[in-house]
Amino acid sequence: MANMVRWKGIIPPPRRLRKWTYPTSPAVPTSLADLDNITYSGGIQTTDDTTTTALLFSLPANSAGLVEATVFARQTDGSETAGYLLSGLCRRGYGDCEMVGDPLIFTQEEDEAWVVTMDAEGAFIRIRVTGEIGTTIEWYTIMRTSSGKWSV
Repeated sequence: MANMVRWKGIIPPPRRLRKWTYPTSPAVPTSLADLDNITYSGGIQTTDDTTTTALLFSLPANSAGLVEATVFARQTDGSETAGYLLSGLCRRGYGDCEMVGDPLIFTQEEDEAWVVTMDAEGAFIRIRVTGEIGTTIEWYTIMRTSSGKWSV
């Protein structure tokens, strides 16, 4: 560490890269296999009050996961905006997905007609948005998942 120079409180990485070796077994409980941390993103546009799927996540069979989503909405003329944070626990055996309890939804919006929901349909967890009649709204969604698959 004698050659390291501190820059704004952060130690930069060494200039020479060392070969990294991975452990032979992952540091997770033996009941879990294939732990995933995945981020999805997407954008859609609505022009009426029809409920539309903004983003889908397919939960693997025999697994469970925490799904968190951030949704930002903006009327195309810039006059109104909204932000939503959603968090839900879901699970799937060998059949369909199901939500474990109701998702938590934090809403900060200028127009109460705009709606964002999280639900389960078949093998998918969906983020769904509802706009307003005669209003063009752009929706941008980021979904993060932490899921684990267990063996039987």
